[in-house]
Amino acid sequence: LLQALLMGQLLPWLLTLPVLLLAMALAVRQALKPVRQLTGDLQRRPAGELTPIPMEELPSDLKPLVQAMNALLGRVQQQVEHWAAQHPGLPVTALGYQGPAAMADLYGRAWALVSRPGARTATEALWMACPLIFNDYGTTMPQEWLAPRYFAARGLGQSIRRPGQLAALVAQWLENPEAYAALRQRYQDHRLRSDPERIVQALL
Repeated sequence: LLQALLMGQLLPWLLTLPVLLLAMALAVRQALKPVRQLTGDLQRRPAGELTPIPMEELPSDLKPLVQAMNALLGRVQQQVEHWAAQHPGLPVTALGYQGPAAMADLYGRAWALVSRPGARTATEALWMACPLIFNDYGTTMPQEWLAPRYFAARGLGQSIRRPGQLAALVAQWLENPEAYAALRQRYQDHRLRSDPERIVQALL
């Protein structure tokens, strides 16, 4: 009798559970559709595009986020324009989202890159052998400790804590190009390289 009662209670649930899970998955997918569309629009934006993100067709839940992003884009554009007006002899361009190909081209043409000491940027700089200057403004997060130690151990470490230090470092490189060339060579010596055969051997 107990077994019959259990089967009578559980069997309907077991039969309807796949339908409920499928309905939940479809509902979540539909709810996230505006987020996916917004992500795609941002990824397709050309470099340097700082115009506000259109909000007319966005759901109300996303509008506060996009409003904050538009305000940030406006402040960035104002800061870049203000800096460019103060330095008319130096062409400045504010770059927006950069895809992998555009970032690879940027790394290849850049003298150096200033960035927070994140693992992704550090890996990209090592892969492209582009000197990386760590931006240590403010507080350094725990996940940002590893990359500076790795770079310093190989004679690649460059960091700044104040804007004036960046100008001093660039001036030092301009006055002593041999030192900058030696730094570029160290990056070449420690450049990350991918050898599929060695990776397979290591895994086996």
